[in-house]
Amino acid sequence: MGHARKVQSVMLVFIVQAIATFFCCIDKASAQTDESRGINAAIAIERLSSRQFESRQAAFDQLVQGGSTAIAALEQAARTGDVEVGTRCVAALVQIARQKNSFAAAVAALERLAADDSNRFAGLAADAVEELTMSDEERARRALRDLGSDVFFADGKVYGVTLTRNREVKWLQYLPTLQSINLRGPEVTDACIDALLRVKTELSLALFETNLSDRALRRFDEFQNLKSLSFAGKLSPRVNLSRLGRIATLKSLSLNLPVDESMIKDLANLKQIEILSLSEVQVSPVLVESLNQLDQLELFMLHVDDLTDDQCGDLAKVKTLFHLSVFRSKHLTPAGWKSITDAPIQSLSVSGSSVSDLTLAHLGSISELKYLSISDAPVTNEGLKHLERLTSLRSLRLTNTEVSDEGIDSLRGELPDLRNVSVRTKAPRRRKIAPGPAFRQRENRITGRTDVHMHTSLTGKIAADLKELPNLGTISLVTYSATDEQLECLADVPVRGIRVRSNKITDRGIAALKDHTSLEFLLIGSKQVTDDCLDSVLAMPSLRRIEIRDTPLSDDGVRQLVEKLEKQKRITRLRLFDCPNVTEETVSRISEFNLSMLDLHPQQVPLGLRKIGEPLARPR
Repeated sequence: MGHARKVQSVMLVFIVQAIATFFCCIDKASAQTDESRGINAAIAIERLSSRQFESRQAAFDQLVQGGSTAIAALEQAARTGDVEVGTRCVAALVQIARQKNSFAAAVAALERLAADDSNRFAGLAADAVEELTMSDEERARRALRDLGSDVFFADGKVYGVTLTRNREVKWLQYLPTLQSINLRGPEVTDACIDALLRVKTELSLALFETNLSDRALRRFDEFQNLKSLSFAGKLSPRVNLSRLGRIATLKSLSLNLPVDESMIKDLANLKQIEILSLSEVQVSPVLVESLNQLDQLELFMLHVDDLTDDQCGDLAKVKTLFHLSVFRSKHLTPAGWKSITDAPIQSLSVSGSSVSDLTLAHLGSISELKYLSISDAPVTNEGLKHLERLTSLRSLRLTNTEVSDEGIDSLRGELPDLRNVSVRTKAPRRRKIAPGPAFRQRENRITGRTDVHMHTSLTGKIAADLKELPNLGTISLVTYSATDEQLECLADVPVRGIRVRSNKITDRGIAALKDHTSLEFLLIGSKQVTDDCLDSVLAMPSLRRIEIRDTPLSDDGVRQLVEKLEKQKRITRLRLFDCPNVTEETVSRISEFNLSMLDLHPQQVPLGLRKIGEPLARPR
């Protein structure tokens, strides 16, 4: 027994020693690995200034792969290195921040660089921190703004957008308060459907003259959050609208396009629809039959041209409360109007049609009528008396009639609940509105400077007011009406950045800024500027970041611009968007230049902070 215990004791000691030796080896290997990485980081940083593109790129990739172990070396190099090394170190820190478990450390390093005013890369680091710490919603807002999308706000929140290209749609999934999407134009195609289906908020969707095919429209039954759908423009009659009945959430449908009889029959299958609007449809017994099968329908809106007496007879059989707009119906007689006096019409609008005092005698019998609008008709005060029976009438609009103020006053006396009356004999006068503020200002939470967005045209007086603002940051002239004269007003305003997008801007306006002493950032968007403006851009003494959008710059102009920027070793970022004359060959050539922050769009050849249009999601 004693011998056995002795053997067990010896074995236990051996095991403990083996475990200790194992962990000691691990610690030494780890220390050696960290030391090795540190040495590799130093060597890689030296290679960032290599004259060979392949060597620079390999060193950059090595530093990014080093992850958190390379952060300290990159931060130090960004403080002491030259322009090429420093900008690439900031870019490497951004890439490391994308990695799992490296976000906090990399952003902290960038924040320290941004806080150091003596560091030449402080502004670049601040931009990187802003980009990295943005929420998905902030990033989506910025992307849509940069793409020129129309974005509509309420209480500071995005509630609606109007988009014209597929590439805009992918950002919508990051807007948590989005309620309305308008897709317009031929550049909206089937390729946007997957991104559209990723939007999870309750939506109203409108499609106007898009290039969506029948195949794409058949996918609409995959929507789980669509409450309203509107079509306008061309739509193939082969589309089976009954498929929309599979969208349980769909409550409203508007078809502002030609609707044939087969589509009208399909409407009867939309059992969940509560509001229906139709235009360019022929009133017929088939339409009335389909409508009357929609028991859940609460409101029907109908817009028709060339309405006839017989069609009025068909409308009299509609059971659902409806709004009727009648246009250019010259052959409609008082007999036709009389046939719809018992119809449940709540709102009636008549323009360019046959209407007289006798017509008003019949309209005065529509007991449900609350809203009445009549344009271009010879009705008089005598005819207006027939409306005194409309006790439900709340709104009356008369345009280009023979009714006088006396007739209106008499009608008001008989209908005390008539709240809104508008009588116009000519084009309406524009009501004078007190002017709002010339510009909106806000503090940029990253730079600490005051950014300004112009609401009106910039004048010399407004420019003088801007000079009084402390720590002025960026001025945005994106009202699409900015002129060369407005840029000239900014020539001596101590602003750090200017954003201007207007086709009224020419080379002359850019030249007015060439001697600007504090301008660090310039965005140009104009179809009227040419290669001649580039010398003015290069002459701006403090300029560090350039963004050029939708301009007719030539291949040669862009190539020469990049060559000169490389020689200046001052510009830290160049971005080109939608420059149609810049070819793929030029993109390939200039991407080899030693300019570390270069974004070319839509070719997407990035050598800088990120690819254009690619979400820079914060690691979770």
